[in-house]
Amino acid sequence: MEQWEYEVLAVSWDRGNETWQVSGPMEFAASTLVEAFNRMGEAGWERVSLTPYIGEVLGSLPGKWEALNYRAIFKRRKQ
Repeated sequence: MEQWEYEVLAVSWDRGNETWQVSGPMEFAASTLVEAFNRMGEAGWERVSLTPYIGEVLGSLPGKWEALNYRAIFKRRKQ
């Protein structure tokens, strides 16, 4: 039977450094969310969930907006 392992990471915008800070078992900074997720993909992880934290957002509704904090869940086949 196929088995999976999971990682739960916090992804937060750091206004001082203008980067996305990824923290949890894996920690790194990325200039965009796409860069952060591509980096996880290169390490064999697939994003299965991305949930914004309730709180501050960039932009306004209606229109383009982006949360400043997310919880991301990734999975990959267990080796």
